[in-house]
Amino acid sequence: MNVQGAAAPARRVPAIAGADLPELGWRRLRRPRGILLWSRTLEAGSASPELWRLDASELSRLGRLPAEADRLRFVTARLLLRGACRIQLGRRAGGVRLRETSGPAGRGKPRLEGPGLDAPGAPGWDVSISHSGDAVLVGLAAAPIGVDLQPLADAPRVRAVRVFTDREARWLRTHRGDYAALRLWTAKEALLKAKGTGFAANPRGGENDVFESGAAIACFAPLPGLAASVALLAAVPVEWPAGLTPLAGPAPANRPR
Repeated sequence: MNVQGAAAPARRVPAIAGADLPELGWRRLRRPRGILLWSRTLEAGSASPELWRLDASELSRLGRLPAEADRLRFVTARLLLRGACRIQLGRRAGGVRLRETSGPAGRGKPRLEGPGLDAPGAPGWDVSISHSGDAVLVGLAAAPIGVDLQPLADAPRVRAVRVFTDREARWLRTHRGDYAALRLWTAKEALLKAKGTGFAANPRGGENDVFESGAAIACFAPLPGLAASVALLAAVPVEWPAGLTPLAGPAPANRPR
């Protein structure tokens, strides 16, 4: 299958303490500042739990997850987030915590809190997490961010759902192939995550149209068989890194290299 927009081979990623994450990759955002990290889920028994450095609330949440696959996805996401913080913020994992903020319709929006993050003039750091099967994607940015990850096998289902605006539906009819369908679906989910509403908002409303919302959205293929999108509600033109293909939004500050 010819997958357009596939991410270029990822550069070497600094080691993430506590685990050897399979197929670990990353891309840094330069403007607004941010980072994307992804990997396959942690393999059972590949690391000792005491090395994961989960705090009390994370351990409590982990203990409430009944299935091992869910627990592995949760730990993988937290390890990726810690790696993103070290790469982007130069901070030790223990200095930063993930906090759910209140949002529309009672939904929460993940943000970072920790020493210096709430200082006057310091950027607020938004977090978005997505997982699909055995893969996890984490986004961290100094602007509202949303990421979404889906398998190409979901393309027939995506073409059948009725969540797209008229303009999005026309785009979908003129763009064939599984990857095109998943580009639009992941872009839609990423946009609603960046806004903090999810599908509690009317997905067919004009303000939630991926081409008319004003959000900067780009698509990529982080791992074989998967499509992903990232949406940014940025006040500055976005500089997309290599391997990410702009789908919508203001003209990017640069062409992807």
